[in-house]
Amino acid sequence: MTELDLALDALRNDVDNTENQGKFYTLFLNTNFYVPSISDEVPVAGSDVNREIAMPLIVDADGIDYLMLFDTEERLETWAEQKVPFLRAPGHHLVNSTPDNFYWAMNYTTDYGKQFVPDEIAWLKRMISEQRAEEPGA
Repeated sequence: MTELDLALDALRNDVDNTENQGKFYTLFLNTNFYVPSISDEVPVAGSDVNREIAMPLIVDADGIDYLMLFDTEERLETWAEQKVPFLRAPGHHLVNSTPDNFYWAMNYTTDYGKQFVPDEIAWLKRMISEQRAEEPGA
């Protein structure tokens, strides 16, 4: 059980407690996630060389696009049933780089899985933006 699991468990057991909500989302934003990826080769401008880039794997389920994210490499491999390439990024980076209308599936297939909906991700974006605006020198 990870620290994020404990925070999610506390949130689920008392959703009206803003302290539990704050602890979970703060921990989420500061956790490094493993995101399954695919590699693709793209041409380098002005040359005949290709460069390999990694892009996150997007999973379509019933017409909904999900970004899969796992808080441990082991959970990623359990879900994928094998070793897979991945990107590693903190939650705050995922928030800022996720397009509108995407969903997230965190720790899918575990007892501590959570779906994030677009409105929730947009709320996190606003929270990060407001926090940056409050920082000295911003």
